[in-house]
Amino acid sequence: MKRIISTRAQGKLKQASHHYERAAEIKPDDYQSVLLLMQVYRSLGRPEDEREAARRGVGRAERELVNYLENPRPAYLSV
Repeated sequence: MKRIISTRAQGKLKQASHHYERAAEIKPDDYQSVLLLMQVYRSLGRPEDEREAARRGVGRAERELVNYLENPRPAYLSV
């Protein structure tokens, strides 16, 4: 994940989007990669992809909140 964030920080957004997409595939329950992907899509001017990533990310974050009530982090990272 650090490598992806570094890529994004360097302004290599298209490359970062590929990394976040792959991370979301590898860990299908991870909400963070999808919500970060949403932000990259926003920066790339891809509104349809942004909305789809937001929908997926929020769904994953909601499931995380239900399964792990003691962890409020998903509520802070949602859209």
